Amino acid sequence: MIQPRNYCSRECHQFARKEEWIAIGKPYQFNRKRSKEFEKKRIKAIKEKMTNENHPMWKGTGVSYRGLHQWIRRKKGKPIICSNCGKKSKKPRVIQWANTDGKYRRVLSDYIALCCSCHKFHDLKLKSIRDVRAAR
Repeated sequence: MIQPRNYCSRECHQFARKEEWIAIGKPYQFNRKRSKEFEKKRIKAIKEKMTNENHPMWKGTGVSYRGLHQWIRRKKGKPIICSNCGKKSKKPRVIQWANTDGKYRRVLSDYIALCCSCHKFHDLKLKSIRDVRAAR
């Protein structure tokens, strides 16, 4: 077993521990040079493997409100035109992604671009529908 030690640098560590690594049968791979093209391909492959459902921290349906909205913004981009009144804006948060049915799921078709005033009106309309259903 290799005992932990303190070294002044990574190079000193590699020099001192090389024989120990070889003796216990572990591959000695310090200072392995790789081309930039290889590194780019490797990073791209890792990013593709670690997206959405494949990522170990993927929450699935247990995602938070904020996390869900960040996911939607990544997938659909920043909204520019309100789908209700046609207002255009490139300023942040003037046009927002609004949920159409009040059930927050990872379904991109459930979200539409609305300006702030249309979004408030839409949410009030959804709330009144929910209140009517709850009263039944």
